[in-house]
Amino acid sequence: MADTPEILARQVVRSCGTATLATRMTPVPRGRPSDEDAGVGGPYASLVLVACDYDASPIFLISTLAEHTRNLQHDNRVSLLFDGTRGLKEPLTGARVTLMGRAKPSGDPALRRRYLNRHPDARDYVEFSDFHFYRITVSAAHLVAGFGEISWIAGEDFRLDTSGLEGVAEAEEAIVAHVNQEHSGTNSAIARRLGFAEGDWTMTGCDPEGCDIRCGGEFGRLDFPDLARGRVDIKNALVKLQQGERAS
Repeated sequence: MADTPEILARQVVRSCGTATLATRMTPVPRGRPSDEDAGVGGPYASLVLVACDYDASPIFLISTLAEHTRNLQHDNRVSLLFDGTRGLKEPLTGARVTLMGRAKPSGDPALRRRYLNRHPDARDYVEFSDFHFYRITVSAAHLVAGFGEISWIAGEDFRLDTSGLEGVAEAEEAIVAHVNQEHSGTNSAIARRLGFAEGDWTMTGCDPEGCDIRCGGEFGRLDFPDLARGRVDIKNALVKLQQGERAS
């Protein structure tokens, strides 16, 4: 696939396991001494764990006890910063993406499954009544891919058009289970391809543009050379990866 700004932005977003979420501070935050001191009406940012829908729309899980939830109940406009510069000697030469949009609660079981596969520790608290999933409807994206490489991207261009690609979603659960149970070497091959150290890598998800792996706190992503439409395309991409390893 051509490295257009839209594709590069989605690659950064999909590769990150965390993001910085910013919401608008609402009146009467807990423990604040005064509206002025608490920055009411201003931005409030903190770290969240993220996953992505098949079209690259972000998903996160937060508690009603969080300041973010209180803020979203008054104004659901958000900004999310995805940092793709980790490990670079000069971080400002790397890619990062800021997404803007609106956060809406979601009860979609597919999004829940994708999130929990990416962040299995969340299973310890996801059933608590105060935790809820949110999906971001992206209105705009801002990509900085290095010095002078800056692009504004409309929301409809950032989101992947998944029409005709529904076969990936239908096959994802079976593919992930099969690879993890029968072909763990594939996950190791992906990790080596990405320059990671050996470890207990597991596949956490697939989408039309690639597949995701995780080992402890490390997240990796294999981007496919072409859009996958279903199980066969994903299998072929993974087979070519391993064939390339053996040939090298």
